[in-house]
Amino acid sequence: MGETATVSVVLVGARNVTSADVDVAYDASVLEALEIVPGTLLTLDGQNIHAEQKIEAGRATARFTRETAATGSGAVAIVRFRALKAGNASLNVAGVTLTTPVGSESVAAQAPGAVVVE
Repeated sequence: MGETATVSVVLVGARNVTSADVDVAYDASVLEALEIVPGTLLTLDGQNIHAEQKIEAGRATARFTRETAATGSGAVAIVRFRALKAGNASLNVAGVTLTTPVGSESVAAQAPGAVVVE
């Protein structure tokens, strides 16, 4: 145990995103979240990103803010986990809210996932 792995929260077709709030829930008996950082959708053009993150057992949340809007598809957030023990861990994107110059919109997440630690 103790190995690390990353999970990306990916958006397709995002438009004019100036900030993103991301909330990831996971099984804290199997995984420990180490960090949640902005993904390539927000960082690829080299813009400075203001990041606020909060990690507690079973939940990793973050708010990423940019000065100029980002458009495209890619990872909006990357969560790095450490394996605590072998087992199947549930993983769920509990929420993603995008802010654009015209307002905010919640993005529907796909079905919950799982991480298998061997």
